[in-house]
Amino acid sequence: MEDKWIICGNGAADLIFGLAAALRPVRGLVTAPAFSEYEQALRSVGCRTDYYYLREDRGFALDAAGMCGCVRAAAERGEPYDVVFLCNPNNPTGIPVKKEEVKQLADTCERLGAYLAVDECFCDFMDNSELYSVIPDLARFTHLFVLKAFTKLYAMAGLRLGYGLCSDSGLLERQYASPGPCPARPSAPAWRPLERRILRSTPERCLRVSGRGFLPPSMTWAFRYIHPRPIICSFGTGKRTESWKKDGFTRSCWAGAS
Repeated sequence: MEDKWIICGNGAADLIFGLAAALRPVRGLVTAPAFSEYEQALRSVGCRTDYYYLREDRGFALDAAGMCGCVRAAAERGEPYDVVFLCNPNNPTGIPVKKEEVKQLADTCERLGAYLAVDECFCDFMDNSELYSVIPDLARFTHLFVLKAFTKLYAMAGLRLGYGLCSDSGLLERQYASPGPCPARPSAPAWRPLERRILRSTPERCLRVSGRGFLPPSMTWAFRYIHPRPIICSFGTGKRTESWKKDGFTRSCWAGAS
């Protein structure tokens, strides 16, 4: 890991909006359900956003091969995606994706010129997080951007402190120059010593929630669905909600603060 691959921000949300401002994408792809600020950031720069729906009959697990096919199909139609967002483990479902599958998606995006933004803000709460994180592969994929946050992992309530990792230093320079939703962004030199300690840590903490009607969660929130007209919800830290309907479902995504 090189120091110049690190960018700090006022929480991961600041970096999400900064990434959108730096890339100025025309078309973007996000999973659904997912953290709502990916779409909000894309729309803030006039980007058309498509959804890759996670299916109930698959336990809301990501079909990596199917998502790769979706990215390729868009390129073949002459409507390529400029950026793809993936939350791992996903918010609000808590379902993780093995790093081999994430790298499959990263390889597809790299070959087609799209950036893959992987939100790993909750990854360190998982057992064996090294099975899911693609941080060791940053040198291989120049179009891979990984989001991380200190706030949740270190219980820093009230402090917004996140960082991003990418081997495309030119992108990070554009991101630093781009305005974000927060009034001030910390400089890289000021936070680098703390970043280095964070990147070397391997916390073992993981809270689990279980109960009737819940999918087995991998994180500190639960994902419940209720029939006959399911309401999919998560128990997180945020108050903002985003709802939409598809195939008879009412889906409510509680967007936890990043």
